[in-house]
Amino acid sequence: MTLEQIKEALKAFKTVACKMYHEKVALDTITGLPETQSSPDGITFTRVSLCAARHHRIGCAHTKANSQFNRLLDQLPREEFAALQTQFNELINQIYFLDHQKGDAEKQLAMLLLAPSPDQVTIQQQNTAIEQLEVRHDQLIHQLSILRDEILTQLDQLILSETS
Repeated sequence: MTLEQIKEALKAFKTVACKMYHEKVALDTITGLPETQSSPDGITFTRVSLCAARHHRIGCAHTKANSQFNRLLDQLPREEFAALQTQFNELINQIYFLDHQKGDAEKQLAMLLLAPSPDQVTIQQQNTAIEQLEVRHDQLIHQLSILRDEILTQLDQLILSETS
């Protein structure tokens, strides 16, 4: 691929601060309680569906877009882009870790909601913890968006320098 083609391919990837919505536990529309399923390991919770648009969203923990973006970065000159690629991978790893934390927090909330006499204070504390994870996700996605733009700007400069 030419540098111009790589740039166009990179531009196709977007970031969305989705607050990791897909980690939410689905709630029964009638009871408002978490939807559960039985498994050999005990109770499991039904999650809401993954979004259909994730295939071009870098920063989503449930897509190949991150590795596709990374493979495009692999095609760029190492000396100019290695540090940016490292930053990209570090942000993605933080998002993956945060995604697991949110999934665990949502599961804990679901278990609290299913308790025989749910403690509203504990439920509110768990909701607050989830909100904090969502805020952190927004911050990471914002950093990722800035980094994506920085990569594109640096690539534009490289293309200009090669045509001069």
